Amino acid sequence: MIGCAAKQLCKNGQWAGENLECAREVIDQDGGWSDWSPWSACSVTCGVGTQTRDRSCTNPAPAHGGAECDGDTQETRECDSGVSCEIDGGWSDWSPWSDCSVTCGVGTQTRDRSCTNPAPANG
Repeated sequence: MIGCAAKQLCKNGQWAGENLECAREVIDQDGGWSDWSPWSACSVTCGVGTQTRDRSCTNPAPAHGGAECDGDTQETRECDSGVSCEIDGGWSDWSPWSDCSVTCGVGTQTRDRSCTNPAPANG
C-alpha cells in the first residue's frame, strides 16, 4: 500500500471511530483460461464429421496491461457418427449393342446398363 493516512471521525462532537484512506499500487493481471466447454454435437448424422469446444481468456481476464492468454480458443476433433451414410445408386455406361437377332429381315438389338456406378448401399 502507498499513501495511507488515518482520519478520525467525529459525530456531534464525539469520537465515532477511525477511517483509513489508502491508495494502492495497480498491479498487472495476466489472463487465465476458463475451462473448456463440452464438445459440440458431431457435425454430421452419418459418416465422419467434426466436433468443437471453446474456452475464453476470462479466468481471470487480463487487466491493467496484463498479458493475454497464450493458445487457441477453440479445439476441433474428428467424430464418427456410428451410422453409415446411404449411397444412392448410379447407372453405369451402356454396354455395346448386341448383334442383330436375325440375319435376314427385322430383328432386335439390345444393350444393357446396371446400377453399379456406384452401387446403392446402406439404405
